Amino acid sequence: MATSWFKFNPPGVQPFPNTNPLSYTVISGTPGFVTGSSTVAFIFATTQVIGGIVRPIIPASSSLGNVTTTEINTDVLQQQSSGNCYVS
Repeated sequence: MATSWFKFNPPGVQPFPNTNPLSYTVISGTPGFVTGSSTVAFIFATTQVIGGIVRPIIPASSSLGNVTTTEINTDVLQQQSSGNCYVS
């Protein structure tokens, strides 16, 4: 499956905007590393197509090297970026 970086579009789509695939848009390349906030900036995830638009797949856990809802929620709570989720 393909993977890509996605940019979070604040305020996001309810419910649970940080983990809602509709809150993100695919970007080309790798974003610069950022950290130190409770706002999601970028995630690295497996891709899927929803309504003709590339969106991330965000499973609850165990995604073999791609972001999970657990990772996003932990990073936001700790205000610290990880390998698959950058907060700024």
